[in-house]
Amino acid sequence: MNCGAEGLALGKVADARVTVVGGQTIAQAITTPDGLLDWRRGDWGRLHYEPLDVPGPVTEKLHAYLDHYNLEFGVFDFALTGSGDDPEHWWWMECNANGQWGWLPDSELIADAFARTRPLPSSARQRRVERSCCPCRGGCMAAPGSCSPPMGTAAPRGRC
Repeated sequence: MNCGAEGLALGKVADARVTVVGGQTIAQAITTPDGLLDWRRGDWGRLHYEPLDVPGPVTEKLHAYLDHYNLEFGVFDFALTGSGDDPEHWWWMECNANGQWGWLPDSELIADAFARTRPLPSSARQRRVERSCCPCRGGCMAAPGSCSPPMGTAAPRGRC
């Protein structure tokens, strides 16, 4: 898996939209009939979707990313420079922590994954925050290094 827009210069053949809910990973390759570089600028009614298997190393990194930021859900966008079988074909663009997915052909699978995902008990949420090195140690659910201590408490010292 690679990061950045360099994949566009290397011959992007499709985009991949990967939705991760709890432990489930659901992906679609997206192409335009007219070969547009950015499918969002095309006619959405003419987009072509194909279910896509995400290579194990990419899946592991997606789950590690969500774990690091204490998220149960994320929609990841990639540029693909090949069939997608090889992790080197995957160029990461972004993670949408509140990404849209209702328009995807696999939206029923995603809705089912949400229905099966149970909220973490407060003790598990606490452990996840501590594991991510939140300086507040449970005072918030922000990304590591970006949180503010709860009102009325002193700012912690040090970093993870």
